[in-house]
Amino acid sequence: LILYGVETLFAAEQVQITSEELIINKSDYTAIFEENVLLIFEDMKLSTSKLIIHYSDASNKKEIKKIVIQNKLKAIRSKENEIIVADSGEFDNIQKS
Repeated sequence: LILYGVETLFAAEQVQITSEELIINKSDYTAIFEENVLLIFEDMKLSTSKLIIHYSDASNKKEIKKIVIQNKLKAIRSKENEIIVADSGEFDNIQKS
């Protein structure tokens, strides 16, 4: 089990990710999480089998630029009592979309 925490561009907020496997590619600033991936952000828990983070490394402070999920995912938002299921997903933290 791997636990990895990175800051988002929202300075005080944290994203926590756990997975069985993590591959970090420093040449293209990606982190690939595989097998039993769980992402926790605020009141949302997202589970999938593979998740790719594109990040920047300005001043040794890793910030998420984009999150890409190329396969099925399930997200649960506890405050809104909401469940989201999708075949894939992407979040661009620069464009906020």
